[in-house]
Amino acid sequence: MVALSPLPIKRSLEELYFYTSRQTSTTQNIQNWRQASLFYYQLSDYASIMLRGKLSLVGTNVFEQDWRAELTDFQQQLNYKDPVILRFQTSSIKIRQMMTIDHLELVDQPTDGPAHLD
Repeated sequence: MVALSPLPIKRSLEELYFYTSRQTSTTQNIQNWRQASLFYYQLSDYASIMLRGKLSLVGTNVFEQDWRAELTDFQQQLNYKDPVILRFQTSSIKIRQMMTIDHLELVDQPTDGPAHLD
């Protein structure tokens, strides 16, 4: 388990991008196991969202604009020597609001393109 901050560009429930180093254990692990889960919890109202899907290394050409200019202040301070972009493609979503749970399975399995919610 590792904490990553998504890039502020091209963000959606279907697809998120992350900036990290090629030397991180996360990058090394996805060579063998691409399944991943993302989790966000908000204490103020006990709400949470969990996304399950596939994590893969992608080239920087997936962005129309310069992704380095879009890094948050925190991400810029990381200043990785060998940076990589990871793409997370969602296959299912689980949302918890207060004490209720909604679960949504995406019909299509993740591909190299964005997933679609039905």
